Amino acid sequence: MPGSGPRGRCPSGTPGHDDKKQTVSSRIIVLLAVAAIFSALPLHAAERPARWTAFACTDGLAFEARFALGMAQIRIKDGRALVLPRAMSASGARYADDTAEFWNKGRDAMLTIGAEPKRDCRVAD
Repeated sequence: MPGSGPRGRCPSGTPGHDDKKQTVSSRIIVLLAVAAIFSALPLHAAERPARWTAFACTDGLAFEARFALGMAQIRIKDGRALVLPRAMSASGARYADDTAEFWNKGRDAMLTIGAEPKRDCRVAD
């Protein structure tokens, strides 16, 4: 007689309830295992908090920059701030948009903002 046997029914009489309960339990166990694995892994460099690096330019301008996730964030001592996306470069690292360009290689850097002249800069000691 259909529905009279115990197979596929829980005590409340809902078909498939036990199967759903087991599937949910299995998913929770898998999620907990994945979370445990990822919590044991070291942070990728791009996920670590980026450090600020101080720069000084030959014209006296001073600024700090940090780099993460393909972006350069620049804080100029006069209060201006820039966020520039990574751009193509033949050598070194270059970040640019329509308003500004920052390039650096080793301790040397160049900063151009709008119509202002290009500035030659270095990592500050």
